Amino acid sequence: LKDLETITGRIDKIEKLVVHTDKTVLSLNPKEKKWPGLENYLDSLKNLKVARLLFENEELKKVRPSASFAIEIQRQGEALQALEVGALISEASKEYAALKRNIDQPFAISESLFKQLFENLDRLTEPKAG
Repeated sequence: LKDLETITGRIDKIEKLVVHTDKTVLSLNPKEKKWPGLENYLDSLKNLKVARLLFENEELKKVRPSASFAIEIQRQGEALQALEVGALISEASKEYAALKRNIDQPFAISESLFKQLFENLDRLTEPKAG
């Protein structure tokens, strides 16, 4: 699980951030330009916590590489890091299945974190100068 820290650590070093949802793909360069909505989003990345590891077959089916929801992070001088998020595991658990690309251990993230990262992405639209 230490590997997750490589996704969220050193927010200030992020050169490129790509957020994929089922409706859109947003590509941002926080090193070049920031605005309050983007800073707020970067802060939400710090909240990325593993709720629990997934081992049951039914749960494992909920996450897969190339999921519709993903976050890719490129830091200065480092390899690309990516978090793939699959489906809601169950209504009862309110957790989503997730996987760090190139790591074979799926895990769950909370529904509230999923919403923080993938809903209401209007804040990531760069404000018009004016």
